[in-house]
Formats: sequence, C-alpha cells, structure tokens
Amino acid sequence: METMRISIVESSAVIRSGIQVLLVQQGVPHSCISVYETSDDFMAVLPTNKVDAVFLDDGQRAIADITIIIESIHSIHQEVLVIILSDRLAVSYIQHVMSSGANGYIYKAGDMEQALAMAVSCIRRGTKILPPDVSEALLMGNQVILIGNLNTRDIDVLELTEAGKTVKEIAYSLGIEQRTVYRSRERLRDALNVQTNDLIVDTARRLGLLKAK
Repeated sequence: METMRISIVESSAVIRSGIQVLLVQQGVPHSCISVYETSDDFMAVLPTNKVDAVFLDDGQRAIADITIIIESIHSIHQEVLVIILSDRLAVSYIQHVMSSGANGYIYKAGDMEQALAMAVSCIRRGTKILPPDVSEALLMGNQVILIGNLNTRDIDVLELTEAGKTVKEIAYSLGIEQRTVYRSRERLRDALNVQTNDLIVDTARRLGLLKAK
C-alpha cells in the first residue's frame, strides 16, 4: 500500500506536535508528515508537493474564509482530502464546512486520539471523516423539531444564548456576522411568540428545543 502523505496546518506548536505523535502511532511515517503554522505557508508549497490529506485548523475564521481556503486547495489538487480541525461544535457551521468541500471535521476538544485513528482509516479508504462526537452533534441537530421558520443556525444561536454568550461571542463561535445573530434572535422571538430575548430560553425549554434544567 502506498504511503500516505499528510500535512498539518495548525497555529499551535503544541497541538501540531501532538497530532504528529498520534499520527505516527497510527502507522504514518514521521517523514511523510509535514507541518505548517499558517494556511498561507501550506498553500505556498502545495503546487509542488503531493499531499493526500491535510488537517486544517479553522483558526476561528468566518465560514466564508474557510470556504475560500478549501476551494483554493482543491483548485490546485482536487484529490486532496481536507479535514477541518475546530473547537466549534455548532451544527450549522459543521454542515456548511462539509458542504463547502471538506472531507472531514474533527472537534479539537473531543477525543483526538480516537478521531485521528478514525481519520487515518478513512483517509486510506477515501471516505468522509466524522468522529462520534461530531456525528452525534449533527444527528441531534437534525432531530430537533423546528417550529416557525427556524433552522439549525437559529438553534445554535439559541444554545449559545442559553450558555450566556453575548452577540459578539456567538458570532465569533459560529463564524458569522453579528447582524446574522440578531436576525436569528428575531426569528426565535417570532417563532416562540415572545417579545424579549430574556424569554427565549425559558420558552424554548418548555417546547423541547433545549434540555430542561
């Protein structure tokens, strides 16, 4: 079997090193792993380097920026598998990233050893990479009974609102603009038939859109 060539694009030296160690443990030769601090560094060498897969840290970028990077990689080498590394587990964000051409998504706060073991196996088979924590998040998001004109992004905004996040923090977490958060909150108020943001969370719990506490 031909040896895989894998790149890691991650700003944190500690995380880069940790991923390298875990990949070597999964049988990927150290000499076949290249590491980069930024996506610009990786893109600069991609035209002249054969890579089978890249683990790409999203760096809390906006969705549009991640989409551009994925498309740029595939415009140079269509066959490269792009696996996003992220500390975001928002359903709407994951769905958008995957629909933009990513071949996998790994939640950095999850079980990285399990996720990377699965990733190596999936890279060899050329299949999608969605570790259990990511798959569960997507499944739960798809099972939510939506009312009114709510969508998965609105539910993400709802959950982050419940967590006490500000509009700025929600926008940052989901990789969207603040005005998009305001629109989601407006849809939530309309769908839940409440007048203020303070009533959104309690009403959503009663309707089963959030877990009761």
